[in-house]
Amino acid sequence: MGFFSKNLSKDTIAEDLVATFAVSRDSLLKGVTESVEDGSEISNEQDHEIMILALLANIHPYIITFGDDSNGKYIIAKFQDAVFNTYIFDKKEREDFKKKFNERCKEYYEAYRSDNEDVAIQIGQIFCTHFFGKKEDGSHTGMMFVVGAIFLKIQIEVKKTLDEILANFVIV
Repeated sequence: MGFFSKNLSKDTIAEDLVATFAVSRDSLLKGVTESVEDGSEISNEQDHEIMILALLANIHPYIITFGDDSNGKYIIAKFQDAVFNTYIFDKKEREDFKKKFNERCKEYYEAYRSDNEDVAIQIGQIFCTHFFGKKEDGSHTGMMFVVGAIFLKIQIEVKKTLDEILANFVIV
């Protein structure tokens, strides 16, 4: 991208999305860690649940914006590969994570139904169920609200940024 260029490469957008994911993951990790009552360490499985939520929070605005467009597919694929390769080094663990991510996406997308007025709460509930390994029983209501709110805030900001990029640049 040259000085005053109106072109922006898909690779640059994907790289920026990876950076946004890192901040999103850190925000969720901090919010969740501070909310765990017993002060215990976050397990690898719990960290994966946080990563899944951060991935989805960053990917969903791209899906909404690009739909089935090749630019969006390219950016998301490149982004996912970078995240998987950066955060999960073991090949078997990476494959297991991808499978779990796809399963969780189905659950989270169910909460996105157009008639659903409680998206944030349901996102938080799904997260808490998997994070704590048990059906949400009301013992983590605060975390449900915090996680849902952080999730939606990430999506809103990513969408705003993406809309601004598309208004000012041509993706090449």
